[in-house]
Amino acid sequence: MADVRTNSGINKPIRSRHDRKCMVCGEPAHIFSTGSDLVCLRVECKHVLGRKTYMSEKAFKQYFLLQSRQIKWHIKQGAIKKQILEVQREKEEKEYVACLMRKIKDAHGTDLSVYPYTMIPKNIRMICDLPEQRRGVFREFLSTVINDAFLELKDNKGNNTEMIFTNEGVEDAYPLEAQACSVCRGVCCNTGGKNAYIKKETILRYLSGHPGQTPGHVLDEYMAHTGKKTFVNSCVYHTKTGCCLPRIMRSDTCNEFLCDTLIELDGLLNKTPNPKGVLLIEYAQENWRNEIPGDENLLESTVYLLNNNRDEDER
Repeated sequence: MADVRTNSGINKPIRSRHDRKCMVCGEPAHIFSTGSDLVCLRVECKHVLGRKTYMSEKAFKQYFLLQSRQIKWHIKQGAIKKQILEVQREKEEKEYVACLMRKIKDAHGTDLSVYPYTMIPKNIRMICDLPEQRRGVFREFLSTVINDAFLELKDNKGNNTEMIFTNEGVEDAYPLEAQACSVCRGVCCNTGGKNAYIKKETILRYLSGHPGQTPGHVLDEYMAHTGKKTFVNSCVYHTKTGCCLPRIMRSDTCNEFLCDTLIELDGLLNKTPNPKGVLLIEYAQENWRNEIPGDENLLESTVYLLNNNRDEDER
């Protein structure tokens, strides 16, 4: 037997080959649980029974009934959520097949095995003028990071290892991945907020290729690239056309991070035989792997990547 899983831990799958039940939640007890106080693997259930030693019999009885009722309710809600999500997943799968067939059936055939798909996140934030207050906060943060970098250079003068940036031209090397990023419009950039993921190591790497610059020069260079119009409360370099900071100046996080979609896309593109194209499916919610039952998550657009060309069908 097994129930569903949620992040709370209450609905963790419990498997058993016997009929003994946990006295707290009523689900299968752990195989090594013996005696009168049978319990499953849930931390919550173990915690409830663990209180028995520290409470009077009357107090524990009331506590036990309340906690048992709550845990059983969470398990039931988890099962309902699983059913709803399964219906949503089935609906999304049907939408995918319909979109894919409409995209490829005329020009590219109908073999679904060579036209895989993946979900892609949607940046739902609006573009606005970058507020001077946010620009000022970022300047103050950046000034501190730059000063820390120069202090480290001074302390380790003559003993520095040159850091070489090797990700230039990544868009040319991975054209489909770059196109996928442009479709997403930078959901991962939204958490760049007030620091743009820039660290002391970012500045040290930049200085390794630009020796002789002063802290003021570095600060002015970074501030000169901040966007005039950026996404609301996103990174100060996050514009409608992408990141406006040169790659050599970006953090390792920005240059090396791969979201779930890019990781999945890389796996799809390396399948044997190689796919002729990949369909990106964008839903209304920013969290493209929606886990909230009942929330409307309509399919908004599909983008078909084929031979480095983008064919978009807005809905």
